[in-house]
Amino acid sequence: WCAHCSMRFSSRTALETHRANFCKGSVLHLRLIDRHRDKSLLTPEAVSAHLAGEPRLSEIDGLTVDELRKRMARDAQIAERQRAEAAEEAKRAAAHVAMQKAQAEAQKREAEARILAQRSSELRAQVERRAAEKTLRGAELRSEADVRVQEVELLREQESRLAAQRQQAETEAARVKSELAAL
Repeated sequence: WCAHCSMRFSSRTALETHRANFCKGSVLHLRLIDRHRDKSLLTPEAVSAHLAGEPRLSEIDGLTVDELRKRMARDAQIAERQRAEAAEEAKRAAAHVAMQKAQAEAQKREAEARILAQRSSELRAQVERRAAEKTLRGAELRSEADVRVQEVELLREQESRLAAQRQQAETEAARVKSELAAL
């Protein structure tokens, strides 16, 4: 991520290439700034080049030394104002980038908080589901135990009825045996 222009890149190499060749402060950026500068401004370098016989500046030819000094002083003020404006623009751009970065960080923190809350909610739901499953299993086991207890009670009742019937049958058999023996 480029802090100067807020562009994102897929690799560190692409970011470095961008910074070196295209971003603010790169050779291309400086050439563009130079191309847009007011070419009519007289700089000490341009005057020196003119006096050395390099590309001639037609504006200098008809000026007196005093006029040339005044023109260079005025042009230096204009150039300084342009540098100040460029510096101010750079500050605004840096502030804008810083604000965007802060907003992105805040959004990232909010997203992380939402994800954490969602995970917490999911874990809570899992715990509640497991507790409900355990409660259900316990209820099923208690119900099954109740059914077994009822079955045992029914078997005991049946056993006691059968024992009573057997006792009654034995008593009846003993009575019939004694009646047969008396006959």
